[in-house]
Amino acid sequence: MECNISELVKSGHERAAELKASCCAVDVRSVAQLIRDLASQLEVQLVRSNTLAAENAHARERHVFIRALAVSILEHSGGRMDWRGAMDDATGCLFSGSLEKRRRNSRHNPRRGMRYTKGDLKKAFRKWAIKHKQEADQ
Repeated sequence: MECNISELVKSGHERAAELKASCCAVDVRSVAQLIRDLASQLEVQLVRSNTLAAENAHARERHVFIRALAVSILEHSGGRMDWRGAMDDATGCLFSGSLEKRRRNSRHNPRRGMRYTKGDLKKAFRKWAIKHKQEADQ
């Protein structure tokens, strides 16, 4: 996209020169400055859109994982918990211990995103089961 922006600026300058040649009353410098300003605004919007796309991908991956974890919790608990409680517990398990480190690392590198494995899901479920067993024993 960056080379497209530079090509756009070049063609804008060429058009300004053509306009100057056909109509002598046009100020080429102001047109060139306008083209540069528009190109810089376009670059800023490109960076913003790339950042938002990375955040969106990260949020989607996180949503899919948390939903799968909550479904797993509901299946293994025999449906005794409500959906909201399962989601809260799944989120709590997800953001504790080593999974928290993985989340922080993916925040610093949004392109990589969060890659959860089956082992991560098992660890989070084990933590949840141990926590609820201890609460039931008390």
